[in-house]
Amino acid sequence: MKRVAQIAQKREEFPYKHTPVQLCFEAEIKRISEQREEPMADVISKLAGLSGVSERQIYNYRNGKTEITPEQIKIFCQQFGSLSLGMAWLSTFDVETDELEDYDLCRFANRTVRNVLHAGDKFLAAFEDKHIDGHELNDLELAGAQIQRDAVQMVEVARTAYSRRRAG
Repeated sequence: MKRVAQIAQKREEFPYKHTPVQLCFEAEIKRISEQREEPMADVISKLAGLSGVSERQIYNYRNGKTEITPEQIKIFCQQFGSLSLGMAWLSTFDVETDELEDYDLCRFANRTVRNVLHAGDKFLAAFEDKHIDGHELNDLELAGAQIQRDAVQMVEVARTAYSRRRAG
């Protein structure tokens, strides 16, 4: 019984430990450290400086004590040169396919189309000045990740409907 209480206490202390975001964040820091052949302490120091948080806060993100904010995820994705962290964050959002009624399906499809149109607007805006900078590229990559997430969710909604129809 004592072990169960210890586990419960650790979950309270580190509520974001072993989440996809925390695990991906840790893996990305290790990858960057190896890729740049820099000590992890140097990578963490640079991340802290570029993101405007303390090294202690980076440590808290790495260990699951604190949740990484969406604004920080964007900054970290830029620094990592990868959308892995953003995709891990997006994977934490689920669509409840069992409860989608016709109205909910329409709203879901509408949101998906709006995201695609928004990404198209960003794409066109990025090319207006005939020069894409790093921020625009990152925005386009994040918009693309949202479109991918929406597409996966749409297929899952259809798969669930198909399964229900076959079962019933």
